[in-house]
Amino acid sequence: MIYTYHYFQIDFLLIIFILSSVRFIEKELDMKIQKQLLQQIKKTSLLLFKAWGLYLIITGLVIGIGRIRFNIPVWYLTKDPNALIEGGDFYFGALSNLGIILWTIAATLCFFSTIYLKRYSPNSSFRLFLLHGGILTTLLLLDDLYMWHEVMFPVYFGINTYLVYGSYLIYALYFVIRFRTTILKTEYLVLLASIFLIALSVLVDIVHDSQILDATLLNLTGLRPDLLGELAVLLEETSKGLGILTWLIYFSRVLFINVLPAVKHADIETLKRKPISTPVSQEIG
Repeated sequence: MIYTYHYFQIDFLLIIFILSSVRFIEKELDMKIQKQLLQQIKKTSLLLFKAWGLYLIITGLVIGIGRIRFNIPVWYLTKDPNALIEGGDFYFGALSNLGIILWTIAATLCFFSTIYLKRYSPNSSFRLFLLHGGILTTLLLLDDLYMWHEVMFPVYFGINTYLVYGSYLIYALYFVIRFRTTILKTEYLVLLASIFLIALSVLVDIVHDSQILDATLLNLTGLRPDLLGELAVLLEETSKGLGILTWLIYFSRVLFINVLPAVKHADIETLKRKPISTPVSQEIG
């Protein structure tokens, strides 16, 4: 009976010790979590407020101008396009949306590489090259997404489609001429292939919309007008999709072949002066 009492007493003390240890660990974890949360709030609050503010300003301007200037209902600007089409289905514009995704990835790669080089290899000739590449990619992305040259500028602002095309061409020529030395250091044949495919898409678009060769092509091929129109759209969109994909491949190759090795061999003193920020979890742990 005495032994049983002692065993019970030891077990009871062991349970108290375990519970106390668990409580102590929980308290320490709570303190670490609180410290981690405070660190995250200090580091991210200003960034989030700036990002949210910029987003709200842009969306407010778009909705305000659209509603007041052009009398566009708010839901036309906020809802998914397929939700606004009676009988619209998920596959509407599927390939066009894929092109938008590819444009977005390419622009992101360019801007990411620009920031990366500014931090670790600021004197690299690729930094401004990729910055302008990202800007040009973003312009083409926005044009494709919001139909700038087809609808927005001609219909809402009275700017001729060919002027819009011309502005893109001028900037593209500036990009090629300004960074010709840098481009020659890259796999420029991939870039040329992309430019050719995108130019072919633009040419087919212009010819098809103007109906310059419709009668000639109908006589030569013997196709029905609706079938000829479908083939023209297919050629336009296929060449554009291949052009966008090739554009993405080119800038991906620039990142992995030209940017990352440059950073790898960057001056070690530059890296010491601008060390990578320690993650919050490591600071606390």
